[in-house]
Amino acid sequence: MKPTNYEKVAGNDFVMNLAFTLSGSAVNITNYTILFTLKKDRLLTDTDTGVIRAEGTIVSGVGGTALVTIPASTTSTLDGSYYYDLKYIDGDGLISTFGFGVVTFLPRTTIREA
Repeated sequence: MKPTNYEKVAGNDFVMNLAFTLSGSAVNITNYTILFTLKKDRLLTDTDTGVIRAEGTIVSGVGGTALVTIPASTTSTLDGSYYYDLKYIDGDGLISTFGFGVVTFLPRTTIREA
């Protein structure tokens, strides 16, 4: 597995559209839990202040699609590079990491929200 890195603008929603496939076919993720963790220092525990955790939303269990969203109100204070990973817990309780990398948050130019 290779890391996937992103560049995002601070103060914008950070949305990850996820598709689970195996040999080109959708994986049924109906009973999955999707976990996203973002931290400035990968050695921080998941409960440390400043660690961002989110649970994904299953869009189509049978279609194998899910969504993770970190709202603009959360990303507005982020600056620089952060480590992330994505894990799932399947219906049998198996935990697997299926994505990781670095998200670099760039400063925004527009400050107004509307």
